[in-house]
Amino acid sequence: MNKPPTIIITGAAGFIGSEAARYFAEKKWKVIGLVVNIPEKPLIDVVYVKYDLNKPVDEGVFEDADHLIHCAYIKNNLETNIEGTRALMELSRKHKLKKNIFLSSFAADKNAASKYGKQKLEIEKYFQTEKDCVLRAGVVLGNGGMFREMSEHIKKGKRVPLIDGGKQPFQTIHVQDLILTFEKIINENISGTFTIAEPDTVSYRDFFTALSLKLGVKPRFISVSFFLLIFGISIAEFLRIKIPIAKENVLGLKNLKARETKN
Repeated sequence: MNKPPTIIITGAAGFIGSEAARYFAEKKWKVIGLVVNIPEKPLIDVVYVKYDLNKPVDEGVFEDADHLIHCAYIKNNLETNIEGTRALMELSRKHKLKKNIFLSSFAADKNAASKYGKQKLEIEKYFQTEKDCVLRAGVVLGNGGMFREMSEHIKKGKRVPLIDGGKQPFQTIHVQDLILTFEKIINENISGTFTIAEPDTVSYRDFFTALSLKLGVKPRFISVSFFLLIFGISIAEFLRIKIPIAKENVLGLKNLKARETKN
């Protein structure tokens, strides 16, 4: 009987990482989840290993491993993200893992205005796309991440800011479709850099209108200029007032553009 594949997932306690860990564990793969903290409700059949991008990885984790999905990321910490990724890739090469997948973002672009986009692009360089795979994903839908934060914001009846009338193009992908893509890449040995999302776009305003109606809440918007919104967020961040949108989100939104994803 063939031994099931072993897959390492960094950030396995996060939104996308935990969903991926659950999926592959249910498929009877051996799943090693690298996490900062062991989840309060750990998934059955997932081996959790404490891991921090700031610290060396336990090399024993990579022994007999077959694949790596790198989801872990620390906001606004380029040096740590890069050094952590470099260390992961060194061990992956040393132990001859068959496939490394990096979860990047639409924001990764040489003209990116946000630090997030610039960092993702820089981290991509550590993956050898002739054999590895980099996925630049659109807005990921599901019970977590930025999507859940905005859903909670809307359910409380709070207003959603619209920049330039909310005409920016949104392209989404459901978290389960993203995970099926991980599996396809591994099973079919696909390599390269890909943008992945629904090919059809929807405007920012229409997206949040539909989401509000789905949640049973009347959509509430407030039109603001880009500079006024950035100023307001900067003040809130300085005063350490928690708000559902960060400066990085606004910078990314301002430069959002439709991507060709049909292929």
